[in-house]
Amino acid sequence: LTFAKMPPSTIAFLRPYFPSIRLEKLRYCLFGGEPLDRDLVAEWRQCVPHAMIQNVYGPTEATVNCLQYEVPSDPEKIKHFNGIVAIGKPFGKNRAFVAGKNRNAANPFQKGELCIAGPQVSPGYWKDEEKNREVFFELPSGRKKERWYATGDIVLTDKDGDFLFCGRSDGQVQVQGFRVELGEIEYHTRTYLRAQAVALAKENYLGTQQIHLFVEKCADPVALREFLSRKLPDYMVPSEIISVEHFPLSVSGKIDRKKLYEMI
Repeated sequence: LTFAKMPPSTIAFLRPYFPSIRLEKLRYCLFGGEPLDRDLVAEWRQCVPHAMIQNVYGPTEATVNCLQYEVPSDPEKIKHFNGIVAIGKPFGKNRAFVAGKNRNAANPFQKGELCIAGPQVSPGYWKDEEKNREVFFELPSGRKKERWYATGDIVLTDKDGDFLFCGRSDGQVQVQGFRVELGEIEYHTRTYLRAQAVALAKENYLGTQQIHLFVEKCADPVALREFLSRKLPDYMVPSEIISVEHFPLSVSGKIDRKKLYEMI
C-alpha cells in the first residue's frame, strides 16, 4: 500500500490502535471530506513515517478536490483554526476567494464564504434552477464572465494566502441573541478529551435554539461541562452532553450528522 485517501473519521476510529500501526511503504496519505483535526493527524504521522500527508478540500459541485495543504511533520508548524487543519491553496486551474456581503471580496484576514471557480465547477444541479440561482453566480473576467460556486463554508486567509477552514455557514447559530460558532465548542471538547466531538443546535418547544454536544466515549460529562464552563460563555455551554460509543458514519465514511439529529 503506497497511496491512501480517506475521511478523518477513519483514523479517528483507529486512534486506539495507533501504537500497533506502522505503514512503512505508504508514500501519499490524503484526507478529505471532513475537517481534519490537528492533534489527530499529528498522532497519525507516527503510523506513516515516510508518507507525505495532505489535507485536500473540494465540494462535489467543484468535482471534489480543488484546494490542498501539505501537513508539516512538525506539529507546531501545522496551520489551523480552532484545531482544524488548513485547507491550503487552489491547485491547477482552480481559483478561490473569500466573499463578504453581496459576494464582494472580503477584507484581508476576515472571515467570509469560500467561493470557487475553474474548469472543475459544475454546470449546475439537474432541474433545480432555484438552487442554481442560490449558489452559482458570475463575475467579470476580462471580456467574459466567469462562473463561481458559493460553497457555504466559512474561511479566512492568512499572510501566506493559505485558506483556513472556520466551519459551515449553517454552523453559526443564534443562541440567546448571541451568534455561536459550533466549531469552537467542538475544538475545546477535543482539546480536553482528545476524542471526536460534534455540536448541533436544535430548536426546542419554546422556539429557541439549544446546543447538544455528542462526544465519543465520554466517561465524565459533568467534568467536561465544568471544563467548558471555564472556557466558554454561559450561552455556549451545551444544554446536553451525549456520550456515544462510536459516531454513526455515512456510506462515504463521514460522520452522519442526520442520524445524530435524530438522537436528540
